Amino acid sequence: RLKIAAPAEPAPRVKEQPRFSIYFAETSDTLRFRSKRVLGELGRFGDLNLVTGVPPPFESAEHDRRVLQELAAADLSVHLLDAYPGRPIANREGSTYPQRQVELALEHGNSQLIWVPRSMQYESIDDMGYETFLRNLEDGPRGRSTYEFQRELPDAIPRQIRARVDEIMSRRTAMRSPVPAALLDTHVKDQLYAVKLSNYLLDHGVQAY
Repeated sequence: RLKIAAPAEPAPRVKEQPRFSIYFAETSDTLRFRSKRVLGELGRFGDLNLVTGVPPPFESAEHDRRVLQELAAADLSVHLLDAYPGRPIANREGSTYPQRQVELALEHGNSQLIWVPRSMQYESIDDMGYETFLRNLEDGPRGRSTYEFQRELPDAIPRQIRARVDEIMSRRTAMRSPVPAALLDTHVKDQLYAVKLSNYLLDHGVQAY
């Protein structure tokens, strides 16, 4: 007697973890090649969703709406700046796309990493308004802003971004943890002490990240 096999049940779908979204802000022309290189290096990580390419739109109001839309969906925005302010916004006097995107990110974004070259000197900046803008970012009062401002070598940018991503992810994991948890922010020179502190916390029922 011929038996007809029952149709196989479809395998349960594995729920994919949402990828970490990074918004790469507009840069000056002098940093455009560096930005593309950084995006290429970060693109090797499968857990990162990289968003770039704004502008267009170029018109001020439409540009702001698009940036705000991307910032709302991004876990982190990255801003690469140097001594050159970048392309000016046609109908917004005294403002450029890189500068405006920093302003919008600080007001509406979730987290920001702002990078400038270690070698940049404020005395070399011709635009006084832009110079003041950068000085305030580095040394001015931050209020409730929690952005990270870094002066580093260009080759360190991908590593710095990856470290920032891991820090944010660890903080989220700690917040969801059913047991008390702590995030250890350490320097490479302090690794030995970090291990000892981590063991101490675990002995006292605190999960260390």
